[in-house]
Amino acid sequence: MQKSLGKFIGMTTFLLMTSSASIGSDQVINPFSVTPFKPPKNSAITESYRTEWNRMTGFELSGLHWNQFIVVYTDKGSKTYKKNFYEYIKWMQAFDEGDDYEAQYQEYPVGTVVLKENFTSDKGRPDLATTLTIMVKHEKGYSPKGGDWEYIESTKDGQVIMRGKAEDEAINQRCAACHMSIKDRDYIYSVHLTGDHSN
Repeated sequence: MQKSLGKFIGMTTFLLMTSSASIGSDQVINPFSVTPFKPPKNSAITESYRTEWNRMTGFELSGLHWNQFIVVYTDKGSKTYKKNFYEYIKWMQAFDEGDDYEAQYQEYPVGTVVLKENFTSDKGRPDLATTLTIMVKHEKGYSPKGGDWEYIESTKDGQVIMRGKAEDEAINQRCAACHMSIKDRDYIYSVHLTGDHSN
């Protein structure tokens, strides 16, 4: 099942900028209509996140996430994600042109969940579903070192691999240390935005 699902996703990901593909003359397959992941056990995330949340990207190759393909979703952080993405692009453009630009990044609302689906890469295309990596924004004081974000990593079947905050050494090494390098963007990279898939 996993191999066939992986091949299905791989076959349809030539549409990195869209959400559907025409197979033959009358069949349309949407790679986001299937649900290859179960959410982490004992979390508030439901299996309907793919249809109820905002999808911020298509399949994007991420060197930051172990050279896997990722798809990013958020429940209520889409406005902040988009704002920070465009601020980052303005900063990059100014940098390339030798100009100064002070990006005006925003913080995410408390309760925001940012979820990344991770897929292996095969010949430059997404292949097998691997893990979910999730960040949850908590009330001030939850994690002073890490901007009050909780980190969760789970298998595609919902088994929690690790869960915690930046103060936890394992979480710091696996996740938080990298995200702390972008404190100004409230610890979320937001370097991909493929169209507007907000629900």
